[in-house]
Amino acid sequence: MQLKSSRYNFLVTESDYNIAFNSKNCALVKINEDFIKILNDPNQEFSEEEKNLRENMFKAGFLVDSQIDEIKLLEFKYLKSKFEGDTLTVTIMPTDACNFSCFYCFENKKNLKMSQKIVDSTIEFVEQRLKNFSKLKICWFGGEPLLAMDIVRQMSKKLIEIAAVHNCEYSAFMVTNGYLLNPAIINELKDYKIDALQITIDGDKESHDRRRCTKEGVATFEKIIENLANNFKIACRVNIDKSNIFSIKSLIKKLANEFDDKKDDLNISFGQILPIANQDKWDTSVCLSLPEYIRCVDDFTSCMIEEHFTIKNQYPFYPTPKVNFCGAVQMNSFVIRPSGLIDKCWDCEATPVGDVFRGIAHDGKTEQNLSKWILHDPFADSECRNCKILPVCFGGCPYFSIERKEKMCLKWRFDIENVIRKKYLRHLQGR
Repeated sequence: MQLKSSRYNFLVTESDYNIAFNSKNCALVKINEDFIKILNDPNQEFSEEEKNLRENMFKAGFLVDSQIDEIKLLEFKYLKSKFEGDTLTVTIMPTDACNFSCFYCFENKKNLKMSQKIVDSTIEFVEQRLKNFSKLKICWFGGEPLLAMDIVRQMSKKLIEIAAVHNCEYSAFMVTNGYLLNPAIINELKDYKIDALQITIDGDKESHDRRRCTKEGVATFEKIIENLANNFKIACRVNIDKSNIFSIKSLIKKLANEFDDKKDDLNISFGQILPIANQDKWDTSVCLSLPEYIRCVDDFTSCMIEEHFTIKNQYPFYPTPKVNFCGAVQMNSFVIRPSGLIDKCWDCEATPVGDVFRGIAHDGKTEQNLSKWILHDPFADSECRNCKILPVCFGGCPYFSIERKEKMCLKWRFDIENVIRKKYLRHLQGR
């Protein structure tokens, strides 16, 4: 078989080491002169040792069959992912009411709560589709879902039962502001197989309380920190902009102290606040540009390492293999709002694709809305199609492309060599 170098290879050369990264499978290896020699001309005569290396390079994706069009193959896998998969993913919003008043919130809160009719119809909607899947993944979202804990209880019990009847693996997690958590609620959530929480903390006490107080203006930082210490897997999202970046290191040190020997239970990530909603209500000039965001992430990552946190393989630290950007472009992923309307994206309720009573694409309008998401095609953009980062980006957030007619590239496009260099150095340090 004749081979060629993958179009998705990156080589980083330093004075004391050379490394190679492949964005299609996110393989990262330290390399020598033999590796480079084979990469430059993989079909020459080799020694037995070099042949073994060549075989390993092929298995790792750095070399590919010379007859393969990698772009076409990637496009095929992308299209295939839209319609195949063993997991039904449903984001359920039992209420869009919230006890917080965060200035950057993208949601149009109407203080709706699911009626019993919508609860029953949502359960029926899930059950009708579950027979085609082996896994059911539920995300509880809001508003603040703990304001509708009665619905979470009722629906969780029923959905777990339904999954068992259909021999489906069941899992769930919750996005919550964390203010209403307590040990009793934590134990309940575990009973309902909610095994992880995403909670946002926006800096130290002063910064967080300025940005994420209750509707009545009550500070929330100390209460949330207290609620975190409950032996639960926590994804701590830290939303950053120009107004709070100088408080983030203090937060990292605070979390390191609070979690101490349980740092593996805490997964910190940094969200870039973007001007996607309510732009007339807040000064969007506080938003970081992508280069500014990249510099901040680098700085905060160094602080996390100093505080002995493990840096996860996730955005924005290190890419992982993908087949598409997110569930919004897949047929087996839905967002169900408290009104019973069904959307494809958490951020977008302007283009519903159905409702829990009549199903998906039940008329011309919802069918057209669904088609916008399913027909979203990053390969139609020549810049994206030919980008070496495409396998870990797939054109960026489809919401921006579809609803805002903007391209929102991920940071990998601009800092991938720096990212893989730092990943390699962390590996040497056991981090």
